[in-house]
Amino acid sequence: MELFIIGLLCLTFVSIIGIFLSAVKQSKSWKIILICVLLIGVACSIISFYRSESMLKTLQPRIFSLDQESQLIEKLSEKKGSTVAFMSRMNDGESFDYAEKLTSIFKEAGWNIGRPNSGFLEDRPGFLAVCFGDDDLNILTGFVRQVFEDIDIECNPCSDIREGSYSEWLKSDTIYVFVGRM
Repeated sequence: MELFIIGLLCLTFVSIIGIFLSAVKQSKSWKIILICVLLIGVACSIISFYRSESMLKTLQPRIFSLDQESQLIEKLSEKKGSTVAFMSRMNDGESFDYAEKLTSIFKEAGWNIGRPNSGFLEDRPGFLAVCFGDDDLNILTGFVRQVFEDIDIECNPCSDIREGSYSEWLKSDTIYVFVGRM
């Protein structure tokens, strides 16, 4: 926002100088300075616009492209019949919606879905982790984590989850996908 204001101020300043120079009929060097200041003003405005666009993207909910969704379903169906449960961040609608979308993708891939839980307390942006209830599921957890990584969704290891940051005991026959805030 501050670059946008600077850009507008530069454009205003250039306009005032332009009017003054037109009236006074100064030399060519002033015209070159005027053009440089005008270009700086325009550049600041353009930078500000793109910066605000990128900031808006961080406020939008996470979504899957159709390609990502179909790849997830295809790859996850290799392990259909496995059980997964999702834990979304407490009091976070975006986290809950993302977990719901993941639930529908896993369900379509033929997975059994455990009881959802909205009691995850981690407060890190973009956080997604896959954990297991029992050491026997370590390979399956690695598979799911790799499927996410293959479609450019960062997936953290279970060790990144703070002790006591979820409100449920992990069942031994289930893997868990923890969804943090956007």
